[in-house]
Amino acid sequence: NLKTGEIIPIHKQLFIIKDELTKQPIAIAGIARDLRKEIAAQNFMDAKNAELSQAIRELEFLADTMPTVVWTANPNGELDYINQRWYERSAISVADSLGNNWTKTMHPEDIDETIKSWKNSLKTGKPYQVEFRLKDKTGNYRWWLVRALALTDHNDDIIKWYGTNTDITEQKELERQKDNFLGVASHELETPVTSIKAYAQMLEMMLKRSGDHKNAELMGK
Repeated sequence: NLKTGEIIPIHKQLFIIKDELTKQPIAIAGIARDLRKEIAAQNFMDAKNAELSQAIRELEFLADTMPTVVWTANPNGELDYINQRWYERSAISVADSLGNNWTKTMHPEDIDETIKSWKNSLKTGKPYQVEFRLKDKTGNYRWWLVRALALTDHNDDIIKWYGTNTDITEQKELERQKDNFLGVASHELETPVTSIKAYAQMLEMMLKRSGDHKNAELMGK
């Protein structure tokens, strides 16, 4: 710029003009385009992309520090991200689990109900919650509590699903042990309680026959 001394980046194109009869070059024409606006726009987009990349890295770091498995899915229900907690427990890698492949290690008894519940949430947009078993690295099945919520736009159309998997194997084992204990305790108490009831009924009858109705009533209670 001759007035300000500013160096202006330009895009220049040159064209050779030829004589129509001899086809010999007779002149050179050129077009120069000021690139300042384009470069400014590109720098702005580069800065925004850098900010976005940094935000994504921070979110991934945050997800990987959580003790639960964190995942996202597209509106069709296909997983497109799983954090590294999955790698620590699953029998297959994160890459092999994306899409609908996460069902490959599911316990056969849990597949139908899990898929049915997932499809219902995809159709209605309602929160997803289910418990199922997945095979771990050692070949054993572990119980997971899975929850997911849908992110929607202003038209209530689903943009993304955000979900978590929480390992509840230990809780399930405690529940099983509790149920076993109650079953054994109930069985062990059944016989003595039955005997006590029989003796009480016999004493009640004996008291009634002896005319001691007051004590017979107490024994009945």
